[in-house]
Amino acid sequence: MANNNLVGKSYKLPPSLQEKLSMENITYENLKRCKNRFETKDLSDEEYQRWGGDEMVGFVESQLGHIRRIDAQSKSLGSDYGVPGQKGYRDMSKSQIMPANIAESIERIKKLMNI
Repeated sequence: MANNNLVGKSYKLPPSLQEKLSMENITYENLKRCKNRFETKDLSDEEYQRWGGDEMVGFVESQLGHIRRIDAQSKSLGSDYGVPGQKGYRDMSKSQIMPANIAESIERIKKLMNI
């Protein structure tokens, strides 16, 4: 399943992979394809090296983990700080918030604690 916030974004490859793969950037979708290819296909040694080998596997896994973590953190901050459109957002202007009477609360706590 695609993460809509990440679809279409591209990321710069390390210089050694740029030379090996003859490209400078890779998209989020292609990072996912590479990960799937390395995990599910039985690649020959030649194919494995053509796809970037161990260096590409490490880059793909670290890059996907990094960008997904950043996206999750931004979503979390958005909902925590009340950004409309984020999951968990509550429009506080429409809810009715009653101020608590602190003295009454303290008295109830004392009764419960038998003080």
